[in-house]
Amino acid sequence: MFVSLVNDQVEKGDTLEDSIDKTIRYCIENSIMHMYLQKGSAEVKRMLITEWNDDEYREVIREEGREEGLEQGYSQAKQDMARKMKDEGAEMTLITNVTGMSEAEIAEL
Repeated sequence: MFVSLVNDQVEKGDTLEDSIDKTIRYCIENSIMHMYLQKGSAEVKRMLITEWNDDEYREVIREEGREEGLEQGYSQAKQDMARKMKDEGAEMTLITNVTGMSEAEIAEL
């Protein structure tokens, strides 16, 4: 319920920190988790902000991982294509134009 109330406030346009503050006050005033919130509201707030940031951080890391994987796959595909073209006797100019790789990179294949 607490998280739902915070999310409602965020959806209304409040910042996360303001939403947490409002929700803590609301819960204390309405005897919802008041025993925990009266004594440790600063700790609850810190924990919630950290948790939300951790979730955002994890999502960013996952997205970066996906992008890195795509880049590695693309790079590997270019190398495979260049190698095959080289093995088939294609001219270096054609290979560099098609793959975007340098002559030095192709020579290493």
